[in-house]
Amino acid sequence: MDPTFPTRLVHLDAARARWGDRVDRLTPAFFRGDPLADEALAAIDAMGGAGWRALDRALRDGIDAVEGAPEPLRALFARLDHVPPWVDWARIDRAGRLLFRAGPAGGIVLAARCLIAGYCSPAGNKPLVLTGRVAGPELSHRLAETGRFVTAVCEPHGLRRSGEGFRVTVRVRLMHARVRALCAADPRWRERDWGVPLNQRDLLATHLLFSIVFADGLRCFGLDVDRDLCEDWLHLWRYASTLMGVEPDLLPATEREATELALLIRATEGPPDEDARRLTEAMLASPNMARWPGGRRVAEGMCRALLGEEASDGLELPRTPTRHAVRALSWVVGPIDRAASRIPVLERRLVDRGHRAWRAAIAESAAGLPLRWRPPEALRQQAEPPTFRPATSASTVAPSTASSKLP
Repeated sequence: MDPTFPTRLVHLDAARARWGDRVDRLTPAFFRGDPLADEALAAIDAMGGAGWRALDRALRDGIDAVEGAPEPLRALFARLDHVPPWVDWARIDRAGRLLFRAGPAGGIVLAARCLIAGYCSPAGNKPLVLTGRVAGPELSHRLAETGRFVTAVCEPHGLRRSGEGFRVTVRVRLMHARVRALCAADPRWRERDWGVPLNQRDLLATHLLFSIVFADGLRCFGLDVDRDLCEDWLHLWRYASTLMGVEPDLLPATEREATELALLIRATEGPPDEDARRLTEAMLASPNMARWPGGRRVAEGMCRALLGEEASDGLELPRTPTRHAVRALSWVVGPIDRAASRIPVLERRLVDRGHRAWRAAIAESAAGLPLRWRPPEALRQQAEPPTFRPATSASTVAPSTASSKLP
């Protein structure tokens, strides 16, 4: 193994045979973080309570309204306030409606496909494991914050400078900066194996989960997500992820490019580890899943249908008849969605219903607690370190034989 490559990577020769030098060009991103956010957070901390008030004022009124704002905070907002010339607001607003039009299917895809697919990375899941927000009320609150982040980004004008999606995205970015600093200072962190905490390569993987993996999951439910709409959805998340601190050169602009990046990342990751299985078990045992019609049994089946056989086997999900529920629902959801794409009044009703459903689900998960997206002050200490076993070339399916389907 090349010493500049983290040990988490597998099948590099096979990956190079399929994707060429893209594999090597992407690998240095494991050792890059988000310096703008890291330095801004350090400056906020140095100001004490006034630092967070300064952030609130900058988000609300702009950085020039903050008297004596430290230079790192000004540098961060100079980048945030610059809208790249490729941003098309009409495409972003059009894409945002997709989340709400999808209704319950969107929530199922987010939980049972996107989030759990993120758990499957045996190294990418380590910052979450170390924060300890993995079960019980903390899990429910984290899911409420995730749901509100996604809906805020997708609301009309949500990513505009005055939008809540913009404000929430910046807060999430600073939360990532805190976790990055805490993990890097913790003796349990294994940079040689995993790269730097919340590195650019893992932030890119998260972007792909919210963008192409989500869009492809909606198609499993029969939603009419053609290439144009899919690429509008990618466009929305390309800008959201730019605000989140993902390096713009890493972000794909087309469905084909996003799909290939997602396949490359999956093919060079090891199989799900014990932490992945614990995270998935906590998700399946959560009240969020218990509220689904049919409860846990149906949730397990939908996870298997949406994740695919290889990942589901690695997570030790049972193989039950409920895995056919997604296909059965697609026979109902698909025709309704195709009709909505042609009948504006039906589409508006579905979008309005989707807004109400998301608000209700987020409020229930939050259980009356405010959603702050505030960085943790410390990592959760535990008796045993996170599990990790450096993968070998035989530990997962090689790219030449792996499924070409996401995730």
